[in-house]
Amino acid sequence: RYPLHVSASGRVSVSFGDDGWRVEVRNVDNSEQIQKALEQWYRRQAVEYYEERMFVCFERFPNWFQDKYRVPNITIRKMRRCWGSCARNGGVTLNLSLIKMPVQCVDYVITHELCHVEAFHHGKAFYHLLASVMPTWREREALIEQLGIHTV
Repeated sequence: RYPLHVSASGRVSVSFGDDGWRVEVRNVDNSEQIQKALEQWYRRQAVEYYEERMFVCFERFPNWFQDKYRVPNITIRKMRRCWGSCARNGGVTLNLSLIKMPVQCVDYVITHELCHVEAFHHGKAFYHLLASVMPTWREREALIEQLGIHTV
C-alpha cells in the first residue's frame, strides 16, 4: 500500500514515513537483502510495541488475576499458522506479522493468550474470562479474518 524506495548504501537501514518505505541495502538487486532489512525493522518495532500492548492488556484483567500472575515474557517468532501462543510456563509468543495489524487486533491476540495463562484450553472458563476482559473479542477476531493479512 505504500511505495518502496530502495537505494544502494554501504550501510543497511529502513525507515517509514509519509512518502512510504525507504530501504538502503548494499545490493538493490538482491530481494533477500531487502526482505531481511524489512524483517529486522519490523522485529525492532515489535519488541517495544508488543511489550507496551502487553502491559495495557494485562491491566484490563481483574485484580485476582494480576495478584496471581505476572506480566509474561514475550517471544517474537515468524509463525505460519497462528498469531500467538501461550506456553504452560506462562510465556507468550507473538507472530512477527501481527505488528501489521491494527491495535485492536494486537490487543485481542495478547488478551487471548493472557487468558490461556489461567485457562490453558478453549473451554467455558476460557471464554468466560475472555468475554469479561474483552467483551468485543468476537468483532476483533472477525477483523483479523476480514483484513486477510497472512501470517509469515
